[in-house]
Amino acid sequence: MKTRIFCFMLALVALVGSAHASVISFEGATTYGSAVMPDKYGGWTWNGFGVLNQVDYVGTDYANRSGSGDFYAYNLSGERRVGFGTANNEFVTLNSIQFSSYLDESLNLSINGRSQTGDWYQRNIQVGLGMESIYFDWQVDRIEIFATSSLGSLIWGDPTKFFMDNLTFSESPANAISEPSSPNLLLVAAICLLGSANFRRHVHF
Repeated sequence: MKTRIFCFMLALVALVGSAHASVISFEGATTYGSAVMPDKYGGWTWNGFGVLNQVDYVGTDYANRSGSGDFYAYNLSGERRVGFGTANNEFVTLNSIQFSSYLDESLNLSINGRSQTGDWYQRNIQVGLGMESIYFDWQVDRIEIFATSSLGSLIWGDPTKFFMDNLTFSESPANAISEPSSPNLLLVAAICLLGSANFRRHVHF
């Protein structure tokens, strides 16, 4: 009996610990090669963003640039200030985002997140041509990004354009219901089996 209760508690922990992670990979956001980001895509509202399918850009600087899959987001026309927020204004934990630059090998991004108190988190980063994961752990309902390029006006072709992929966030339990991860369930099963075996060894008939 105690073993069953223990296993139940482990399963509950696994469900709570893994239930609310979401990843926006922008896959299938448009049926075109590129488009303005759809309104409320992935549960977020978008300002100044487009989405692109790199399959349609083989042989160009837009090919082989996603973090995963074929689609990624970008700031339209290299807009220097863009933003996105939760569609229902709920606060979530922003875990991580992947960023890369279109042209500048040291593009500056000032990333700001609005907290529950109304204050703003801020983080300044530099990104190059390869996708890089940036980790936050911010409780926010809105993100604003301001891009500045070291190339200035010396180069043609939107030097402040950046690419973005795999936006990962965790919703509060009240906002999300999802499946437990397979690794967590396997861990629970293994511990329960070991616990059951140990229990049988100590029971004498």
